[in-house]
Amino acid sequence: NDVHWVNVWLNDLTGNYVGGNLWVYTTVMGQTKLLTIEPFEASGGTLATIPVNVGDLFTLKVEKNNRWWYAGGMYVYTDTSDHTINIIGIRIETPSTWRYYTWQVDRDQNMVYVSTSFTYPFTGSLYLYLRNGTQVSQSWTDVNGFDWSYDVGDNSTNCYVKLVGTIENVGEIQEVKFIPPEYPNPKFKLPIFSPGLVDPQIFSAMVVAAVGLLVTARYKAMGTVFVAAITVLFVYLGWLNLSHFAVILILMLAVLGFAMARREY
Repeated sequence: NDVHWVNVWLNDLTGNYVGGNLWVYTTVMGQTKLLTIEPFEASGGTLATIPVNVGDLFTLKVEKNNRWWYAGGMYVYTDTSDHTINIIGIRIETPSTWRYYTWQVDRDQNMVYVSTSFTYPFTGSLYLYLRNGTQVSQSWTDVNGFDWSYDVGDNSTNCYVKLVGTIENVGEIQEVKFIPPEYPNPKFKLPIFSPGLVDPQIFSAMVVAAVGLLVTARYKAMGTVFVAAITVLFVYLGWLNLSHFAVILILMLAVLGFAMARREY
């Protein structure tokens, strides 16, 4: 295959990997090999260009100062494909400064609330990133804690909050937290979902519970699958707000329940 150069962009909300290196791996005959190491040096340290073959699958890792971020796979569809690596949180690790501060993020309808407490004076900033690209920030100097709130204007939008700064006698801190939507934005709405009438979350939960109660022992196998199916349907329509992990878990339990029920016959 002809070799093409593909742009890989780095969208790093943590700032830990800007200007780092992109490690590109390929698998040949069942063996994973390092294909190339390219620096993120263009566009302020957020762009790397790598040689690839169209139709191949690659594994990507980002490294800077011996910090690593596993960026998953990349499949090249065409010779003009661009790829973006999104880093929205810090590595899964226990920060050495954790015992010197606490911070909590809550949500109520459109409002996002942040509450912090520091053992020593804190100087830094709080950043809020909305899904539509809006960024809001506020800074503090020599405080032992603060409470902050912001109206995001839409309870169906998700957002990220990043805390960055320095704690006196401790050092720098940087952490990102994800805020899920209060309610999903339905792909299809029933008239009863109008404000002040029926909450789609409650409606969906009641339907799932009712169907589950109607399943008899004789039809337990198919009933288990049917309950899982309508749950997934409601999640897809946006009526029920469940994480991807919860959906996968429900499907796995449905398959297991179906198999066990069939074995009883």
